[in-house]
Amino acid sequence: MLETKDVLVIGLGRFGSAIVRKLLDLKQRVTVVDVNEHQVNRFASIVEYAKVCDTREEAVLRQLGVNNYDHVVIAIGSSIEASIITTLLLKDMGVNNITVKAKNDQHQAALQKLGIPSNNIIMPEREMGEKTAQTIAIPIVADYVNLLGNKFSIIELFPRKTVLSGHSLAEINIKSKYNVNICAIRRGDELIIPNGETIITEQDSLIVIGEGKYLEKFERLIN
Repeated sequence: MLETKDVLVIGLGRFGSAIVRKLLDLKQRVTVVDVNEHQVNRFASIVEYAKVCDTREEAVLRQLGVNNYDHVVIAIGSSIEASIITTLLLKDMGVNNITVKAKNDQHQAALQKLGIPSNNIIMPEREMGEKTAQTIAIPIVADYVNLLGNKFSIIELFPRKTVLSGHSLAEINIKSKYNVNICAIRRGDELIIPNGETIITEQDSLIVIGEGKYLEKFERLIN
């Protein structure tokens, strides 16, 4: 069962709105703020608290009680200045669990200088573009997630008829041969945590983790 957290979402454009809806689906307690009254009113009846305000003012953030939230999401998309000032104020106020939407590379670099970890900086357009390119170039890749500054990734593969089908993980010995790990197998509606005796079938999708260079080699070998 998921732990219920208090989350503050600042900015209710497409990205922020999508986060709010998903958090609500996951039964989290959500507070939303935006400078646009219309955007705030869309969520006022379904979140814990909604307020029209400008988070570039420290007094506003203090009134919101930002230190009482488990996580703060800065999803401001229209103004890099507002995003950076809000981030700076929150850091100065001792708020540590912050996720920020970055508009471009310069915005990302500024956020990193403010102490926001790379994994907490989201660039939705870039990430969607990379995923689209990945699935075009390598059709067996269903999805992937970058980790640790893109050094490692988790990918989901649909290998279908390959040298893997019909063999157990112990027989294939993927870790030794390819330097990657199959951490889960999706089989229909079931998610399997495999062991050495698990046999891969043609209907499986494989959730694989490893360094990017080894994952690319593994993809080519089974494609």
